[in-house]
Amino acid sequence: MPVMDGFEVVRRLGGPIPSIIFVTASSEHAIQAFEIGAIAYRLKPIAEKRLNTALERAREPRRRPLGGAQRVAATLNALGPEPSIGSSKTVVRRGQDYYLLNLDEIFAFQAEGEIVWAHAEKRKYRATQNLRTLEQRLSDSPFRRVHRGVLLNTDKIRKMRSLGSGRWLLTLANGLEFTVSRRQAPMIDRVLRCGK
Repeated sequence: MPVMDGFEVVRRLGGPIPSIIFVTASSEHAIQAFEIGAIAYRLKPIAEKRLNTALERAREPRRRPLGGAQRVAATLNALGPEPSIGSSKTVVRRGQDYYLLNLDEIFAFQAEGEIVWAHAEKRKYRATQNLRTLEQRLSDSPFRRVHRGVLLNTDKIRKMRSLGSGRWLLTLANGLEFTVSRRQAPMIDRVLRCGK
């Protein structure tokens, strides 16, 4: 949009706030969109079926956000330029749909090239942030780097086995297994000593 973005449009709305659907070419603002009460966040090119599904959701009265535009505008302003959902939740996607998951639902984040997967108990989702950003954001959480491409929730470790040469094999509660690199092996000592 040449003059203002969608968030600025929401800030300037007066009267009752409508249902909000974001259609964009970028996934980077999904967190902010969900924080202001968007009912859908779709990436271009959008399939007609997905757009129709979002429009149907918008027509359902129970889905409409409560309160007026002023409340939403105040929320947006409070978020500032670097919106964050804090350290207890993360936004992930599966296909064109975005999900807001509690971090305790995530067992591990695993990078495969440019893609980062968020492994939950029974399925995996595509993360909306790279591994380095996730590691920085989750520095005060149970998530620890165990390998160059793996950030693991240490609360989900159920079994540890030494592979020798300073490497470990970790088995998570959902059966996923990850190898701890020699470089990250001191993390195992911390897990054994204090559970984190």
